Amino acid sequence: MRSILLSLHLLLVISFVGCSDDHQSEPINLEEKWISLCQKEGCLTGGQHWGPGTTEFSVFRQKEWQSFFILPSSSTVPFLMDRLSSTQETIVHVCPFEMAIEGELALYASEHILKSNWFGCDSRFIVLRKWAVKRKDVVNPLTRLILEDVDARNELKEHFLLQLEWT
Repeated sequence: MRSILLSLHLLLVISFVGCSDDHQSEPINLEEKWISLCQKEGCLTGGQHWGPGTTEFSVFRQKEWQSFFILPSSSTVPFLMDRLSSTQETIVHVCPFEMAIEGELALYASEHILKSNWFGCDSRFIVLRKWAVKRKDVVNPLTRLILEDVDARNELKEHFLLQLEWT
C-alpha cells in the first residue's frame, strides 16, 4: 500500500512540474509552418471553399492543416492576407484544375479558418459582388482571376479582416 501511495505522490509531482510556467511551449513560427503546408502534397478534392463536409477527402483534413486551422485566427488570418498576392506555385492540387498558387491556398485556408466564403460577402464589396455573379458562369479556376485583380484582392483582405473582427 505504501508503494502505491509513493507512486501516486511521484505521479502528482511529475504532473505538477510538467504544468509549471517554466516549461512553456515554443512559439509557433507561422512562416515555417505555412511553407511546410505549401510543400505538403495533397489535393483539395473540390472542397477548397468552406462548407460542412467539403473537406471530406481534402488535404485540409490532414493533421498538419488541422493544427494550423486551430491556431489563433488573430495571427493566422492577417498572415494569410499578406500572401494573397503570391503567385508561387504549391504542390497542393486544386481539383479538377492545377496546382494551387500560394495566394489561392491562403484564400481557401482563410475561408476554412473563419468558416466564411468570400462570395458570401456583403454588398459594400462592389468588386467582389461582381466576381460572385461571374462565379456562377465560370468553369475555369476563378480564384486566380480574382487574385490578379488588385481591387478585388484589396476587398478580399478587407472582407476577411472584418470577418476576423466579428469572430
